[in-house]
Amino acid sequence: MSILSEKGVSLQRPSLFTTLKAGEGLFLELAARLLEGVASGGIRVEVWPLEEAGDAHKALEGRGTTGKLLLRLSLGLALLLLAAGCCSARASLMAIDLGSEYLRAVLVKPSGRGNPLQIVVNEMSRRKSPALVGVAGEDRLLGEEASSFAIRYPTTIFSRARDLLGRSAGDAWVQNLLASDALPYELVDHPERKSVMARVNSTSAYLAEELVAGVLQYAKQITDAQAGGPIVDAVITVPAWFGIAQRQALKDAASLAGLNVLALVNSHSAAALQFGIERDFAAKEQKVIFYDMGSSSTEVALVKYSTYSAKEPGSAKPKAINQFEVLDADWDASLGANTLDMLLAEKFAAEFAEKTGLGDVRRIPKAMAKLKRQVRRTKEILSANSDAPFSVEELHEGRDFTSKVSRAELEALAEKAGFWQRAAAPLNRLLERNGLKGSDADAVEMLGGGSRVPRLQAALSEALGGRTLDRHLDADEAVVLGGALFAANLSTSFRLRKFGMTDVAMYGVSWISEDLRGAAQHEDGEGGEHVAEAVGLLVKNLLPAGKKLPIKRAIKFNNLTSDAFSFRLEYNTSSPHGLPPGHEGGPVIAEFKVSGVADAVKRYNHSGVTALRFEGDWSGLVQLDKAECVVEVEVMEEKILEVPADDADKDAPASDEKKGDGKDDKKEDKKEEKKKDDEKKDDKKEDKKDDKKDDKKDDKKDDKKEEASKPKTVVKKVMVPRRKNMHVVLKVDGPRAAFAPLSGGLLTAAQANLTAFTLREAVKRDTARAKNDLEAYIIATRESLDGEDVVEVTTDDQRSSFRESLMDAEDWIYGDGEHEAAGGYRKKLGELRAVGGPIASRAAERSARPKAVSAAREAAELALKVAGAWPETKPWINATDAEDIVAKVNEFLTWLKEQEAAQAKKAAHEEPAFESAVVLLRWELVARPFERLNNKRKPRPPADAAKANATAEAGAEGGEGQQQQAGDGGSSGDEGKEQQQQEGAEAAAEEQRQGEAGSGGSGEETQHTEL
Repeated sequence: MSILSEKGVSLQRPSLFTTLKAGEGLFLELAARLLEGVASGGIRVEVWPLEEAGDAHKALEGRGTTGKLLLRLSLGLALLLLAAGCCSARASLMAIDLGSEYLRAVLVKPSGRGNPLQIVVNEMSRRKSPALVGVAGEDRLLGEEASSFAIRYPTTIFSRARDLLGRSAGDAWVQNLLASDALPYELVDHPERKSVMARVNSTSAYLAEELVAGVLQYAKQITDAQAGGPIVDAVITVPAWFGIAQRQALKDAASLAGLNVLALVNSHSAAALQFGIERDFAAKEQKVIFYDMGSSSTEVALVKYSTYSAKEPGSAKPKAINQFEVLDADWDASLGANTLDMLLAEKFAAEFAEKTGLGDVRRIPKAMAKLKRQVRRTKEILSANSDAPFSVEELHEGRDFTSKVSRAELEALAEKAGFWQRAAAPLNRLLERNGLKGSDADAVEMLGGGSRVPRLQAALSEALGGRTLDRHLDADEAVVLGGALFAANLSTSFRLRKFGMTDVAMYGVSWISEDLRGAAQHEDGEGGEHVAEAVGLLVKNLLPAGKKLPIKRAIKFNNLTSDAFSFRLEYNTSSPHGLPPGHEGGPVIAEFKVSGVADAVKRYNHSGVTALRFEGDWSGLVQLDKAECVVEVEVMEEKILEVPADDADKDAPASDEKKGDGKDDKKEDKKEEKKKDDEKKDDKKEDKKDDKKDDKKDDKKDDKKEEASKPKTVVKKVMVPRRKNMHVVLKVDGPRAAFAPLSGGLLTAAQANLTAFTLREAVKRDTARAKNDLEAYIIATRESLDGEDVVEVTTDDQRSSFRESLMDAEDWIYGDGEHEAAGGYRKKLGELRAVGGPIASRAAERSARPKAVSAAREAAELALKVAGAWPETKPWINATDAEDIVAKVNEFLTWLKEQEAAQAKKAAHEEPAFESAVVLLRWELVARPFERLNNKRKPRPPADAAKANATAEAGAEGGEGQQQQAGDGGSSGDEGKEQQQQEGAEAAAEEQRQGEAGSGGSGEETQHTEL
């Protein structure tokens, strides 16, 4: 492969060339890394036209190669690579399982082979990441970094940020959250919006949406790193008990994080999809219960699996498609595995106070942060062991704390607190509502980290009548993998087996208006049924609880004359779940005001029908899609009529007339002709062969009689009235809600905050990377100074001086340069490389140069041997061309000998006279023309000679040869294989050649002979 090949890339490190073919898999990985280097400014790109390759070695020698990194690649290939990367990233998706304390993410990326779903690992190579966000000074901390600082900054590193969405700081649910989990956060209400803000210092506070946006940004960052490009589209799983305010706030947070939310999917639906995608339910319907105990909440769902019939494209028979339908769900939004953690934490806090007399550490944020971290580890040990030690260094005021706990003690504490009864309560309610027993379920799948607690499993089995629990799914990753399957199903870049999925509305939504009286029509968008209801103050069940999603609904009013009216959406408190957990201040969801009805009535002089159209989407949000007034009016339209010619004069003059001859207009003619043709075809099939001629004659006679009997007609254009619906869009003011979507100045301020954090983090990462590069170079170079190769090419003084420079740089990093910017670290690294680069180059050349010289000399000598045999093996090669190429080879050998002589005069610690890269490049510039000449094909004989030879061969074989025809000035169409044996150093196989236009033209092979 040529170094300057159009389809290759050459990377020159100091004195070395590495050449890769574009078709090799390693090339894409290397090129991606090189492009990253280009983007960071660490690699310089030069694009050289191939026609200038003859002067490339001079340019290379002129600027020197030592200590430089040079990338030379085809511009078209670079653009193709970049485009491929962009397309790949654009086709990729991600799914996020956002828990209260942890998150998991899955990358959904098109893959030629293997599973397109990849669990995302973070910077610590962990599949689970802390859902933490915090502020320390001016820096924002996310994920693992925030976790490492959680004990140092317990009041400004926030967990449970997700559960603060769509709430006010004073809500009882929020205050109970802070107390039950011993969270020392200072929460306040936004002065206008009255939503939660977390205060980090005396001057700064951030909305809950901003905190969650930081968590989602972290998930996006680790996913982008694994994908090799930015991911925008995402599916996020949410607890089933999330209300509309929480879901809308989460979508706002995702938008701030730079994510386009394709859908919010209930966690039980995601798990149900993961469970059913690999199973077949054609033989039997199944009912499966999913029990999911997470860190802070517990959910239970009843799901029915079945099949439905659908026709596949290209298949005559319908195919059974698997599907699932969520029948019911229940939950306890404040009971999770973290409840057990706090029971242990309170036990150990009381024990510490009793042993030390230092008071209640539950009010000491740092002490509680240490205690809770160790409690979580201890609980995990108790899941598999009956006893576990407990130890915390310097828990409070320098005092260490040690203790131990048994599983029986933990179970007794939970029993006393009613934990096991509360854990089984959602399951019992679900079974009771649906009239089921434990034996009626085909499976009971356990999900979530809390489901591993042995005593919990026993309590649930008891509630199910003693039946065993199932673990067919990964308890930790089933939800996020199901969300990823849902995301892939939304994309056209993936082909998944068909699987029906139906979720339902968790809460009922009512429509209320105090301005309207009279009759309303309630339209179900699915069935199109209209149900008249007395409006009064209430139109119930705009979205009934348990209704399938997505869905469209409408409220209609006939003959509404008031110009403006108001209405509101409220949770239907009579539905099974009533209000979402923590939803305080009444059931109101949002208020709207609609105006513009009077204008529509005035414009068309008719009141018509006023329609409010609502949509319940996959995300569980209910939105007013459109408000309009539909008025039926009478309009005049032109219509073409056909009347008898005698009556035409009696009517008013037509706008356009055309006399007919008994035929219809063009459209009617076509229909009639088609009808006659069909009748003729049917007649031909039914009649016998012997009677065909007679039947045709009879048909012709009948047609002539019919045409003669038809009266003359006239086609007229007249204006006729027609009823038409006119749609007038009404003005909507709203939604006005306690937690309305982020907009206006509030949205701008949140975006500005996140942008400032993002830029600061980018600078921070760049500085850390530059500092790390400097540290790594110092360590690696210092260790290499005692290597044999380096010792051979340096003096004691050179090594001693350079070692001292490395030590000084290391002291500078941890002294005056500790807070240096990235540019300062890179400058220092450049100074060290200016000294170390030539040393590394000489060390590498010590072995590389002799190898390059030997390989080039062998190749040149072989080339001379091959060229010497050309008069006998390839006499068609022009002698002058052969002499020129031989002269170039000899010139190269002479140059090589001179360079070796110059190098022999150099000391090992001096700069070399030449480098291996120059040898390879110089030989490449000779080898390319030699290969072209050596691969020159033998010219075909003239057309007349070829014809004569073909005739002679045909006669010798009994006249069965192929005849070749010569065109005027063209070459023959020989499609046989032409071979010629070569004597000498090389044998070349002549391949099959298609006929070409032109006069005896000959081509050159595209394959190169390796020397």
